[in-house]
Amino acid sequence: MSCGLRDVTNLEASGRPTVLIHTDLFGEGVAMQAERLGQPAMRRATLPHPVQDKTDDEIRGLASQTLRQILSSLTTDPQ
Repeated sequence: MSCGLRDVTNLEASGRPTVLIHTDLFGEGVAMQAERLGQPAMRRATLPHPVQDKTDDEIRGLASQTLRQILSSLTTDPQ
């Protein structure tokens, strides 16, 4: 299991709203693990996979999009 999933689970349990950031390649696995951890509505921000071959400008664009996802997740109640 991913350390990120455990971290999000623990932070949420302590009352700290948290968003897991991952690439779309891992979306299905993240969803299954979140369900198993009892957090099917875990807040997530998803990036396209792979990330490592992106240019600096592409990374800046992804960061901007991801920041919007994160802020939206944190200001909306999880379902």
